[in-house]
Amino acid sequence: MTKQEEIFVKTIFRNQVKLAGMVEGLIIQLMDMVQYTEDMAYTLIQPEPEPEETQTEGEPEPEPEPEIVFDGTVQDANADSAKDIQTVTTIAETVEKPRKTGICKMCGKEYVKTSNVQKYCPDCKNEAYHLRQKKWQFQAYKREQAEARQEART
Repeated sequence: MTKQEEIFVKTIFRNQVKLAGMVEGLIIQLMDMVQYTEDMAYTLIQPEPEPEETQTEGEPEPEPEPEIVFDGTVQDANADSAKDIQTVTTIAETVEKPRKTGICKMCGKEYVKTSNVQKYCPDCKNEAYHLRQKKWQFQAYKREQAEARQEART
């Protein structure tokens, strides 16, 4: 076996040992996660203690709690018609995320930002883009002229 082959084999062996250590660490983390998930599932599945019946004669029977259906609606357990089904308003519908506003650097008008780095309002963005292009072209032209003068001197 040549020197290069020995180095290659030793490198592969070292990498396999490192990889085995990483895999062992990942397995331990996964086992911890599985245990945590089982604990959480057990607490969610545990039956609640039955409340003592305190209803006396003559009192109306309490209404059953609505049953949550995962299609975005709340349906009463005793609902007979579609008008008894109410639409659940999601958190996104009830709490609107505040939008950042900015002041345009060209016209000074206030606008709602669509990104964090936006500097110009929608009316001025095309004009600003074209001005940047002209500036870059002019800078490139100046660079080329300076290089041409430098070559002429040498």
